[in-house]
Amino acid sequence: MRQAIRCIAVTTGLLACASAAATVIPGNQLQRHLATAGVAVDVRTEQYVHDEIWTLASSGTSAIDLLFELAGYADRLEFGIYDVHDPARKLTIFNGASRPGATGSLWMNDGGAYCVGASPDAATCSVFGAGIFGFYLHSPDGTFYSQSALNADGVDHMVAYQGGVERGTFNGRPWAADAFLLAWEDLWGGGDRDYDDFGVMIGSIASVPEPAVLTLFGVALLGLGAAAIRRRRISV
Repeated sequence: MRQAIRCIAVTTGLLACASAAATVIPGNQLQRHLATAGVAVDVRTEQYVHDEIWTLASSGTSAIDLLFELAGYADRLEFGIYDVHDPARKLTIFNGASRPGATGSLWMNDGGAYCVGASPDAATCSVFGAGIFGFYLHSPDGTFYSQSALNADGVDHMVAYQGGVERGTFNGRPWAADAFLLAWEDLWGGGDRDYDDFGVMIGSIASVPEPAVLTLFGVALLGLGAAAIRRRRISV
């Protein structure tokens, strides 16, 4: 999510946005908090650009750690993924009862549904369109999305940071290149914009940059065109 965003919407309901600049973080709270935790990242200059739409990486299962909640709404926050075709379709990963140190997992089952849970027998699953998703954070102030154009207050509520060799370890584990730290602001209008209200580490995911999303648009538009042609033939 970024300050300058170019969006394209089609009748399928899928929304694509192109990032242009890093999100402004005026204070040093997030930087200090991550430094204390041993995270080697500059929160202003090392933001990950393509942080709006995501998919699972090749491993197929994403391990998720709730790292911090420094918010008055901590006991009422809900975090999960949503379908970019239909943002009302959501899958919760952490709820208000979750606390820092909680873990979760996200995977896709044989039926093509995204699932959350400790085991297949205890999983909650939902089918999303096109095998892609966004992240959301719900608070009493509203629901905020990784696609910032969906946020009713017009504010970017999430910043992302990618792991890699130079990142070293996090919580005693290597911070791999396919692991991302997502830091959120949970207040309407951006609050103090410190982005340290809620933080998670998510492994084995990959972002979907704009060109790939636009390819999906092309496929969707072709499908709509074909359907329109069929309707015209039937009506003749």
